[in-house]
Amino acid sequence: MLTAKSADQDYIEAKDAVRGVAYGCRSCLAPAILHAGQIRPKHFQHHPGSKCAFGAKMSQAHLDTQRALAQALRARDIQVELEAWLPDLAGDRRIDVLAHPVSDPTRKIAIEVQQANITIEAIKARSASYRAKKVAPLWLRLLNFDAFEVVEVISRTGEIWIERYAAHSWERWAHDQTESLWFCDAGTGAFWQGRFTKAFGWREGSEWYESGGDYNSSPSGYVPVTRWVGLVLDGPYPPEVLRVNRGPSRTGAKALTGWFVEPDDAINRSQAVRRELRGAMQNTFYVETCDLEHKIADAWLVAETTAAPETWRAGSTRPPKVYKAK
Repeated sequence: MLTAKSADQDYIEAKDAVRGVAYGCRSCLAPAILHAGQIRPKHFQHHPGSKCAFGAKMSQAHLDTQRALAQALRARDIQVELEAWLPDLAGDRRIDVLAHPVSDPTRKIAIEVQQANITIEAIKARSASYRAKKVAPLWLRLLNFDAFEVVEVISRTGEIWIERYAAHSWERWAHDQTESLWFCDAGTGAFWQGRFTKAFGWREGSEWYESGGDYNSSPSGYVPVTRWVGLVLDGPYPPEVLRVNRGPSRTGAKALTGWFVEPDDAINRSQAVRRELRGAMQNTFYVETCDLEHKIADAWLVAETTAAPETWRAGSTRPPKVYKAK
């Protein structure tokens, strides 16, 4: 846990806590132990065997991301509460990072750092609980980018292209809320804006005889694939350069949603990428080619890709890095 309470304070963050003071869990009120090791930053823990959902163990990357978000938002004069309590939620009632402008407490955004897989029913229910309280949910996917085995760069723009990304159902749902899903690389702490594209796979043709002896066949070609999506990544951005916004979904739905906003001086890229199938369609198979295309100045052009350099996670594919010259 990053927060606890004491006899004098109902909310105190671990970074401000001191040894020798008795702290308690803000949910179950059981003693909260302050840990301040040399490797892991300061945090609170329940005694072993605790069943309190508020004290569920978080990974170090999860806690680091919460801290980084809090620091970045506070530097922009945003009011932040870590592990904010929402009584109407079932189970774990914590909001990882609850933020709002100091001047307008009604414009709240709940930033949820999601590392483990959750059901689509759970993310829908949790988002609905936030919206019922006029709080905009913003889901941030925490993922170690070491998981990407094949990484390419789109030559014209420097965007990262992952041809096969096995997106969970909850990620697809969150992506549909604003037509993008923000990622935090657990290995570097950098933020990336991700967009999904339709995926296709190649299937070899086949021949067979029906039960009545009639000959039949299907051609080789590309077929739609649902096991994965194509993933375009734009970044990396350090959290301190990102802003947050909220409102109805950018897809036109009425649902209240939050999202990150790139800095004003970020390179203006089209952000439009698609897979385009060309050729005839036979028995649900597309034949000939399946091009990756990028929209440049209102024209769709075939996107050339190259293998990403080993330093791509540090932004080496971005000319000039991430920002325009001032």
